[in-house]
Amino acid sequence: MRRALHIFLFTSLILSGHTTVGQNKKTLDHDAYDTWKTIEAPALSKSGKVAYYVLKTETGDPTLKIHLPKENTDKTFGRSSNARVTWDEKFVIFSIHPAVDSLKHLRRHKTKKV
Repeated sequence: MRRALHIFLFTSLILSGHTTVGQNKKTLDHDAYDTWKTIEAPALSKSGKVAYYVLKTETGDPTLKIHLPKENTDKTFGRSSNARVTWDEKFVIFSIHPAVDSLKHLRRHKTKKV
């Protein structure tokens, strides 16, 4: 009985010391939310030749990711959204937006619209 108690205490001491070694991780704060990305509008073409989705961050520009499984390639287009594949699946049509940083800069300086 006493030997089992010693083994249990020794094992728990080793394990408690082992768990504190790997705990020097960065704490989660509000700045981390700005770097998180969410997937929006995932879609697949009718025959499955093209897969695409939009990655969005809280403060940055959206990014369109296009994956061609047959060729195993990925293409990335910044500041893009509203993607559609043509009926013959040869082209992907999407909208390109102005950069969020430049829009904020123009609004801050109250630039007149042209």
